[in-house]
Amino acid sequence: MIELTIQEIKEFGEYILLDELTEEVYFLCLEFDKIVPEIGDKLIISNNLLNRFSPLFAQPYAFEIIGENNISEKIKIDDRACLIKDDNKIFMKRVYG
Repeated sequence: MIELTIQEIKEFGEYILLDELTEEVYFLCLEFDKIVPEIGDKLIISNNLLNRFSPLFAQPYAFEIIGENNISEKIKIDDRACLIKDDNKIFMKRVYG
């Protein structure tokens, strides 16, 4: 998992994200259900979803909210994400379709 900071939000759900440790910039198309991320929010996401050579890489990625108590071993680590907004953690799972 990697923590990225939202630097810019463009049209059609394109997010520009920064890894502040390595200063690497990522461009991802993201969709969020019932969440409105803002510039400066943090996104914790699987490294495999950032690696263009990973078989899991595909865009857009869509996420929906789940409760912290609903995170289980049944949800693969690559399908989990967390948005940190105003020091609040919003746990999410990837949705397909």
